[in-house]
Formats: sequence, C-alpha cells, structure tokens
Amino acid sequence: MANENFIGFLESLKEKNLCTFFILPLLPVRTWDYGCDYNVANTFLSRDCKKLYIQVHIYWKVRKEMKVVQSKEGIEYVDMRIPNEWKDDVQLFVKGHYSRMSQAAKSTIEKSGTNVTQYKWDDCSFTYHRLLALEKSPELKGFWELNLFGWVGGSVITEDMELLSVPDESIFLEKELFPVEGFNIPPTEQFERRDMSWVFGKGCDLPITEFKRLQKRRKQT
Repeated sequence: MANENFIGFLESLKEKNLCTFFILPLLPVRTWDYGCDYNVANTFLSRDCKKLYIQVHIYWKVRKEMKVVQSKEGIEYVDMRIPNEWKDDVQLFVKGHYSRMSQAAKSTIEKSGTNVTQYKWDDCSFTYHRLLALEKSPELKGFWELNLFGWVGGSVITEDMELLSVPDESIFLEKELFPVEGFNIPPTEQFERRDMSWVFGKGCDLPITEFKRLQKRRKQT
C-alpha cells in the first residue's frame, strides 16, 4: 500500500500541466513579463502545438505589450507563439519522449532561473522532480521502483522506458478565446505601470501611493 508521502507526490503531479515545466521555459519571456512566477496558474498547448497559453491569476499584471485572451468563462491567458526552433522538441514532449528532447532544449529548461522549474527550501535550490525525467535520472528511477514495486534495482523499469507518463489530453486548450481589449483594472485595485527596475525589476506594478513613497525615498538617497 502506497504511503501518504507518495500519494501526495502523485497528487502534486496534477497541480499543473507538464507543459508548464517543459515548454514554458522555452519561450523568449522573462518571469516579470507575465507578472511573476506566482501569477502563472497553468499552461496549455494549442492543438497544433504552435502556441502556449499561459493562464494567469491577474491579467493586468502582464506586460501591456503581450497578447491576452479570455475564455467565455472569464479565464485569462497570455497567448504566446512557441519559437519554431523548438517544434521537434514540442512534438517529442507531447509523445512523452522527454529524454529524447534536444540537448539545447534540455539545457534551456534545466537552466531556467524561475520558480516554475525550480523551488527553494532551507536556502537551497532544487529542480522539480518532473525535470529529472529529461536525463532518466537514476534517483527518479529508484524512487518509482521503491514506491511502486517495493525494491530498487529490479528490471521492471527498463532502459527504454521514460520516467514520466505521456501527457494526457488536459494539456490542450480547445476553448473559444476572445482578445482582451485594454487592461481593465478593477476600480479598487488602481495601479500605475512604471519602470521600477531599480527596486523590483522591470515591469513591476506598485500602488500609486507606494510608487510615490519609493520615488521620494530615492531622491533622498
């Protein structure tokens, strides 16, 4: 019987689509372009695998130059075209051939300095367990063997097998989408967009009062 930690691990795999970890890092965007890492709720591929839709919690935190679309349900997404150079890697990802993705793609994904692909605990950085499938990590293989079969080093998981399941249909977004015209910020949440790279990084949003306070402090220093 699976232990609670292992069950929790399996549940965590469902929190976000795998394209959030394997495809989002391949886009030519920085974390602050769509607000911050924590503004990303999920990501979805278009059926033709040419676009990635980044579902965001707060769409007006996205850089105004980016294309934002909305579903009938009122969910906002950043509409991003995937660079053509990654088209073969995207197809391998969709088929679940993670370890066969190009070395360039693997390097770009693994070196992504975002909280989407990395997390911190006790001031140490860790790569999400999902990404260990890129190189068929022995640690990930042993983890599956121990929790699924009760021992490590057996022949159940063979060398030709991938260490993550093939992405299911939930990675695709097949909803009718409409462009968001302008950034309609709720009246109770009025923010000004300013270049605050000297404080928090380019594209950061601050309340008007906070912006003026920091601006005054900057003049004093």
